[in-house]
Amino acid sequence: MKLWSNPVSLLCISFGIGIFLAKNYSFQEWTFYALSAILLSFIFVYFKSKFTLLSSALFPTISTVCFVGLGFFCFQIHQAPQQSKHYINHIKSKEFNHLVLEINEQKSSNSYYDNYIAEVRKVSSKNTEGKILFSVEKDSLSRKFLLGEIIFLNSKITPVFSSKNPFQFDYRAFLKNRGIHRQLTTSFEKVISIDTSTNLQAYAEKAQQKIHQAITKNSFSKKQTALMEALLLGRKNQLKDGTYEKFTKAGVVHILAISGLHIGIILWILYALFYPLRKILFGKVIASISIILLLWIYAFLVGLTPSVLRAVTMFTCVSIGLFMDRKSSVINMLLLSALILLLVNPNLLFKVGFQLSYAAVASIIAFQPSFFKPFKNSPKLIRFFGSIISVTFAAQLGVLPLSIFYFHQFPGLFFLTNIIVVPALGIILSIGVLVIFLALINQLPAFIKSIYQFILDTLMQVINWVAMQENFLIEKIYFPVMFCFCSYVVIIAFYNFLANRTQKNTMLFLSCIIGFQVFYIINFNNKKNHHSFTVFHQYKASIIGIQENTRYSVFTDSLGKSKANKLVKPIAEEFPIDTIMYKNQFKNWYQIDDLSVFVIDENTIYKLPKHTEVDILLLTNSSKINLNRVINRLTPQKIIVDGSNYKNYVKRWRETCKQKKVPFHYTGKKGAFTIDY
Repeated sequence: MKLWSNPVSLLCISFGIGIFLAKNYSFQEWTFYALSAILLSFIFVYFKSKFTLLSSALFPTISTVCFVGLGFFCFQIHQAPQQSKHYINHIKSKEFNHLVLEINEQKSSNSYYDNYIAEVRKVSSKNTEGKILFSVEKDSLSRKFLLGEIIFLNSKITPVFSSKNPFQFDYRAFLKNRGIHRQLTTSFEKVISIDTSTNLQAYAEKAQQKIHQAITKNSFSKKQTALMEALLLGRKNQLKDGTYEKFTKAGVVHILAISGLHIGIILWILYALFYPLRKILFGKVIASISIILLLWIYAFLVGLTPSVLRAVTMFTCVSIGLFMDRKSSVINMLLLSALILLLVNPNLLFKVGFQLSYAAVASIIAFQPSFFKPFKNSPKLIRFFGSIISVTFAAQLGVLPLSIFYFHQFPGLFFLTNIIVVPALGIILSIGVLVIFLALINQLPAFIKSIYQFILDTLMQVINWVAMQENFLIEKIYFPVMFCFCSYVVIIAFYNFLANRTQKNTMLFLSCIIGFQVFYIINFNNKKNHHSFTVFHQYKASIIGIQENTRYSVFTDSLGKSKANKLVKPIAEEFPIDTIMYKNQFKNWYQIDDLSVFVIDENTIYKLPKHTEVDILLLTNSSKINLNRVINRLTPQKIIVDGSNYKNYVKRWRETCKQKKVPFHYTGKKGAFTIDY
């Protein structure tokens, strides 16, 4: 089936393009009204012509433009400023607000805070909506809040902190894509619990607590319980001893998140179980309804999290397509589910989980039949393993470009690990559901418990062994967004080649491969010839980075190598860096192309040779200087202040620079200072 001849795919892609344009480009208001006018005109002409446009060549073009406009419009109306009831339109910035919150989700805690996602039900006396990041300081009297618990507090609401250093993970943008625009931090004694909501999430939380108690009661170890709850219920907050990192290094971290893979395996198991019903009257309908119902029951048990709701919606549509016995129906239902989800929440398009889920499922539908052909006439056992290998390879092919783009690493043993782990996950889910059911009714036999404990322990042994093979883990891969896009062009050309092995498709596929290689070499060489000087932001420390082609030098006064590496690693993933050199000493003078950078710390004597000009002055470690005199003496063109300085010093220096009309850059507010040359 050709992509562009499928109307559903064309409309879905057009809708996605509209969302992308709305997020990344600012348009004048008249553009929005023009797109709306085109959409309304199309609807009017369509019905006036009594559907004659269906046979017209103009119809696909008009439909595409309309769905681009619809995507644009949908994204705009879902933004917080456009929603009159959203709390950001009612709060008083930098002031205390009377708030009523409902706890929706528990996030991972750290040493200092318990973190939650909450719905803002009221600001003062006004009914509101919208999610907020809610953090509570830990102390001896604090307790964890329950999902659905309604609380009252009087607190300031602040913007979510943003990344301060180049190419760092942007937590503010991440939360914004989830519809979370603000955060608040408070202590436990300032919070008053006033009620408990009776929504589905609250019931799901109670169900999970009962399951946890039942598992613990049956003498599973803490590690086994934590792993079991992560695999079956998606509760990763109990994993200890770097378990999550080990799964990441092994290339199977996706099995710890209840999303597309889990729901897909459950769908496959249910599809096999209900397959015999197809032979009876209305069997297809009964089987389809039963599968969909069981999928949503499982979604309820794991907490109705956004990723689970997304996956179940997707596979609900896919299950309908499966019972239509047509490949085109499965693809259409997959795309329809994406369209439905994006209509409800356009920000899903920019979520990694959404992209990976749909890339994996689409790739399985497209490539698995071709990869399975060599095993088709083999004995049953070989066909079974052949189906596992073909599904695994197809899924990994679909997600590989996105995985490298987002995580900049490639586990060399991922294919071997997934061949072992993915079938094991099917067994773990099947037996795990049985174990939970029997544990809840206090009828779990010892031999079933022993078998399941053995499976969990064996899985961890395999993961530990693979994670230790660090020579097979390729890190810091240079793979920008255009490489990701070009990779999918090659994959689509590969699909066309497999579907119809004509000379034209063969030449197209080979041309795409060669084009990708040429583009990679040109872009790689351009990035190699990059020079930069960066003053990073780090609390109570100073760190400077200098890039010269593929070499990166790091100068720091007191920051350890491991912490400095966290700041430099994102740059090494964005540029082809071969060598990183760490130097635990600061120079007071740096010559950056035609600019001179002078550093003053607590020990610096800033006497310079005559006729020496200072273009940039960097102040570190709360230097006890009279900045007014320093400016008169050195006449810098710009003053940089990093995170090693006391805030009262920063405030005083800012005022001095304002009086002297010297540009002032504080990394704690404006982020790292970078010069590209």
